[in-house]
Amino acid sequence: MSDYSSQPRRVITTTGLGNIQPMWPDTAQGNVLQRYQQIKSVFPEQIGCFFAEPVSSDTEKSITWYSRFTGDIINYEQLAEKEKQEVNYQIQQYIEQLQAHIKTLPETDQADYEKVLNAALEIPSYDSIYLVNGRVLITRWGFIEDKFNASRRLLFDLLTAAPEPEEPEVIDVPEVAPPPPPPKPQLFITVMDADNQVLSGVEVSCQHKEGAVEKTVTDEHGRVHYHSNDYVLGDQLVITTNHKGYHSTEHTLTLDQETVNHTLVLTRRWAFWFKFPEWLRKLLLLLLLLLLLLLLLPLLASLLSLFNVLIPTIGNAHKLNVVAVGEGHVVSQPDGIDCGSQCEDIFRIDKEVILTAYPTNTTVFTSWKGGGCDNTTAPVCVVKMDDKKQVIAQFSAKPVTPVAPPAQAEPEEKKPTPPPEPIKPQAVLDLDITGKGYISDPTQTVNCEEDCTTSLPKGKMVQLLPFPKKGAVFDRWESGCTKVEGETCYVSMDSDQQVVAHFTQTPQKIATRECGEEIKAGGNEGLADFYYNLGRSSGEFLLAYNTEEVEDRLLVFYEGNILFDSLCVGEYRQKTLAYNGTASEIMIKVIPNCNDGEVTGWAFFIGCAEETVHSVTTKENVHV
Repeated sequence: MSDYSSQPRRVITTTGLGNIQPMWPDTAQGNVLQRYQQIKSVFPEQIGCFFAEPVSSDTEKSITWYSRFTGDIINYEQLAEKEKQEVNYQIQQYIEQLQAHIKTLPETDQADYEKVLNAALEIPSYDSIYLVNGRVLITRWGFIEDKFNASRRLLFDLLTAAPEPEEPEVIDVPEVAPPPPPPKPQLFITVMDADNQVLSGVEVSCQHKEGAVEKTVTDEHGRVHYHSNDYVLGDQLVITTNHKGYHSTEHTLTLDQETVNHTLVLTRRWAFWFKFPEWLRKLLLLLLLLLLLLLLLPLLASLLSLFNVLIPTIGNAHKLNVVAVGEGHVVSQPDGIDCGSQCEDIFRIDKEVILTAYPTNTTVFTSWKGGGCDNTTAPVCVVKMDDKKQVIAQFSAKPVTPVAPPAQAEPEEKKPTPPPEPIKPQAVLDLDITGKGYISDPTQTVNCEEDCTTSLPKGKMVQLLPFPKKGAVFDRWESGCTKVEGETCYVSMDSDQQVVAHFTQTPQKIATRECGEEIKAGGNEGLADFYYNLGRSSGEFLLAYNTEEVEDRLLVFYEGNILFDSLCVGEYRQKTLAYNGTASEIMIKVIPNCNDGEVTGWAFFIGCAEETVHSVTTKENVHV
């Protein structure tokens, strides 16, 4: 039998596929050819030759069966009864040897090959059995008839019906020693980077076709070793890698030889970054950290300031409650209070909060109550937040000139009732305001933040003053003014008048003075949009001013809001003003002769933080 495979093939028979069906579910040709290769690889040639070799036709509608045995070919159905019994015995011996060989295979493979053998031992009819030069050959194996009862197995029926011959002929089928187990392939993987440096500690996963996943880590030489009893030549393994700082990879490797060596090259994330030397990377990271810190410092400072202002529970702030009695409006500097009835906010301990009261067109401000401003009639109240405070702003209706009642007639003599005092005729002032600002007069009879009308005594000369809001500046009076001096509009109410005031966005200032450097003085010309640099965005500074006997008005603006308003006064005063924001500049405005005076003089000084009090000298050299 050693030269069986070297003999030429010869045709035994050809089978059409129209009336038979395969034992395997797929196409007849593909499966029987595949199973024949499987039988050849598992069973020794001495017993594997029991099955004829199938070859598919070009049209795939028939199978030709071959054998390498020489000699006469006789079909089983042409044999005499005694010859059939001898053939049956040979079949029994072949089947027993085939079954015995399966027992020598690994236990994990035995069940699969038993199924393959049992399916191959099915034949559609006994004329599938041939005797070639005295040796049994099975054709059309693995097929049954279309209507055949698969539980009736023809070859095994022959075994049960075949008596053992008295002197069995010795067949040249030597006992086959169990073949050595096929070699188990093994896989060695080396992991390197793009610079051909081995990488240790890389997590490598190996997934077998059966779904089992084995994970391991590369050693100091960058290697991992995979071997398993489940591996056979031709298997495919899916290899994946995972390593910090490197892109993950996935590769499919085929075990095409006993020992497979493979090298995986990993690429870094941010590969261009690692092209720099390590010392340069550390320096760049340090510079980036410093830049980020510089960018975050203003934000951290703002958050800390906001935290200190808004969180009273840590004991560094007090609550200020403001109530407006009557028709009026109260706002604060710094921002926080802005209400017409009642509101409250929280301010830092010892913070000076400036409250300003604004009456409506039909009311006047009467007085303050609480907050250290009891019975103060000026519309500005400075509250020091050394404790929780409540301040009440009182507004009342504008007084109406009473009409004197007629005198009582003497009982003894009736006198004619004098006529009532005539009501003074009124004229209407119509104010149109464009932009961000409001218009007021020194008596606050006129106080408009938007277009409004006010009734005034006919013939009265009204002095209108513009007050821009944050981010705006007064531009011009368009019409209606009898005369204009600086930014002040004088309107003679001889008849109904319409006045138009324009505010625009804050223009770029021309120059800024430094605090603590000079005493600014003037007279009838007044002062507008005069800036001082305080050197910081929050703190306290000194304001000293002297408006002498003729009344003038001095206003201090910070970030577009009124920080201080002297109102129309003739006095000398020193005051420490607190401010807090993002700007380091204030703007000063002086309105001279605010109460229809003629010749006036004024002076003021702006000090820096912790500056000493300076003397302020007016034109007349009066020291304050």
